[in-house]
Amino acid sequence: MRSRNVSPSWFVLISAGWMLLALPLVALCAPLNAKKEATLNLSGVSIDPLNISGIATKGEWLVLGSDEGSSIQVFKKTGLHAYQATASGPIQLDTNTNTEVDIEGIAWHGDHVYVVGSHSLARKETKDNKTVAENHARLADKPKDEPSRKQIFRLKLDPDGALVPGSLERITLDKVFERHPILESFRRIPSKENGIDIEGIAVAGDEVLVGFRGPSLRGPYVPVLALTFQDGRFETEAIHAKDRFLNLGGRGIRDMTALPGGGFLVLGGPVGDEPTPYQLYFWDGRDALPGKDAPQAKDRVKPICRIGCPDDVSCDPASAKAEGVEFVEMKGGEIRFIIVYDGATNGVPTLMSCPFVRS
Repeated sequence: MRSRNVSPSWFVLISAGWMLLALPLVALCAPLNAKKEATLNLSGVSIDPLNISGIATKGEWLVLGSDEGSSIQVFKKTGLHAYQATASGPIQLDTNTNTEVDIEGIAWHGDHVYVVGSHSLARKETKDNKTVAENHARLADKPKDEPSRKQIFRLKLDPDGALVPGSLERITLDKVFERHPILESFRRIPSKENGIDIEGIAVAGDEVLVGFRGPSLRGPYVPVLALTFQDGRFETEAIHAKDRFLNLGGRGIRDMTALPGGGFLVLGGPVGDEPTPYQLYFWDGRDALPGKDAPQAKDRVKPICRIGCPDDVSCDPASAKAEGVEFVEMKGGEIRFIIVYDGATNGVPTLMSCPFVRS
């Protein structure tokens, strides 16, 4: 049989053709970016405006928290995208005004507002104005254990957005961690070094769910603790905690919010300070750890869209970081939500939307 000589140009054309055919597939697989619809205008912000870390809404009311200090602030809607701080001022969560609660998440369910602290340890950072020896000493210094950061608060607001007297309650998860088979070993590790770091809270029915930025476990999986309370008592001694695990592709949970009809939006981002893109996920609320008796568990968490930077603000690690998410509505095959950014003035609360159909 006579052999044929095939021109190299045919290989180029064939390769180019396959690349063109593959382009639509790549585009379909690439995560969509959330569409920015509007920026909310907040007037009268008096908590730390550059460290906004949590948001919750109900009707015409909005609550913000900062991870610096120990207060939340309530706002009332005054226009399409405008809110005004209430006259009663910030609500102090800790009796010691000099402490840092390290507020990382807020949820509003029924009559109660829930606020979670990080429950984390922090190692001192190096500083450019210190000597090498001084920076060695800073890194070697034992991470400070601050009980004020290890609290979850529950409270009620009156019709004017002020704290209902006597309604402020608090619990801690420290005792839960002490007897937890996994988290106990992470209790003494600083948060940015893959130690315990709670950054999300959501409430569904009688469960209070707290989501962890860290630790990130092998898999990679990040934990969620679903908390219920014996006899409905919001007390540390009454806590019953159940594990659930999510795979966010190496990301930690930066916030979460419950959806009507079941499930949650979960905001995923870097566990530490690595340059990982922020991503929004739908989670159906069930444990997503797979096994031969749960082969479809991995499908319980699904990426929805990427979360970009707010307008005119850089998203490098030294500036704006997506820190809070709050559900707004589902309509016409889209889901709308608000994102707040740590490191941007007033959190730049941004109304966004993504295509979403509940499966």
